[in-house]
Amino acid sequence: MRNDVHNSKHRIEMAIAFIQRDPSISKKNKKSIVDFHNYAIAQGLSLNRVLRYLYDIKNLDKFLRKDFELTTKEDIT
Repeated sequence: MRNDVHNSKHRIEMAIAFIQRDPSISKKNKKSIVDFHNYAIAQGLSLNRVLRYLYDIKNLDKFLRKDFELTTKEDIT
């Protein structure tokens, strides 16, 4: 097993905790983000890649300001 020189595991835990505490993120989106995190880890993505995705998804939530399930292509383009 590799050493976690970037402390990625802790940084992911902190990112998930921040997302869970953020009142501007809906409960549905919080669940979607955690589900995605679990899926990405199960797929074998690197911890740094998962962390980057978590930050990107959090920013996407701020941009869209709606549940991911209700998002359309027009909302993104």
